[in-house]
Amino acid sequence: MLSTEYSLAGRVGERLGGGASSRASSGADELDRRAGAVKVKVQLLVSKWCPTCPQAEKIWTEAAQRVPMEFEILDVAERKGREVASRLRIRTVPAVVIDDVLKMVGAQPLADVLKVLGV
Repeated sequence: MLSTEYSLAGRVGERLGGGASSRASSGADELDRRAGAVKVKVQLLVSKWCPTCPQAEKIWTEAAQRVPMEFEILDVAERKGREVASRLRIRTVPAVVIDDVLKMVGAQPLADVLKVLGV
């Protein structure tokens, strides 16, 4: 099992519940202002035999470098991956679980991934 946690400054999205800013700010300012905010937990379920899983791993790893999150890549052939897949009745990989809810199946473009993360 591969497990990686990325801790980057700030988290943009509705999970923060922040109010509207009184001044216009750039994306970098927004990230700096929200540093230390709650991180989303993302689990990417993959398999060695899956032809699209490497592409999904690459895209989600890039997203994890841009957006603060607890990020894990779980192989469904290993215990933890099987447990998550069984609990959520996941039958297809790659599958993306965000905060213990199945959110996406298949490899998605980076823009769609960032949209799901609220960026």
